[in-house]
Amino acid sequence: MTEKIGELLVNFITAKNRRDVSGVLSFYAEDISGKLAGIWQRDGKKSMQGITEWEAAMNPTYKVSHTMILKGRVRCRLTESNEWLRRMGVESIVYEPFLITVDDGQITAINAEFAIDSFKKYQHAWTAVAEWIEEKHPEQFAVLFDRRGFEYNGATARQWLDLTKKYEETRQ
Repeated sequence: MTEKIGELLVNFITAKNRRDVSGVLSFYAEDISGKLAGIWQRDGKKSMQGITEWEAAMNPTYKVSHTMILKGRVRCRLTESNEWLRRMGVESIVYEPFLITVDDGQITAINAEFAIDSFKKYQHAWTAVAEWIEEKHPEQFAVLFDRRGFEYNGATARQWLDLTKKYEETRQ
């Protein structure tokens, strides 16, 4: 069983690196729960689709290390580099722990936390861009940050990338 879960992890991360939204979603159970501590929480495969679209649009590279597999659970360190973070001067961020629960060959839960220094880098980058958008593009800020919170999906990802490119140009 451990070998099959290890293979699932490799295939899952490969699909994420290919930016294959339908491929990533195929690993998820219908009732999956996902959480990035302090940032977002979603329940169900449909809810996870928006997160998956956002991640794919960011042109990411994921690397897994320090993997432990025990009784249907994977605990590892996940390092991510993506386009918007690179624009902000952040080469990569680390999620530790990155936990995946597998049941019947499907991922039923993903729980991730930023490593402390990665959270600080992420928070600084996110805040800088969000404040700049609010000041320079208030109409887009209102759409991105509506009263329900930030909506992660492919459309907001493209908008975020366009805005971070403009932000980056103002810093040069």
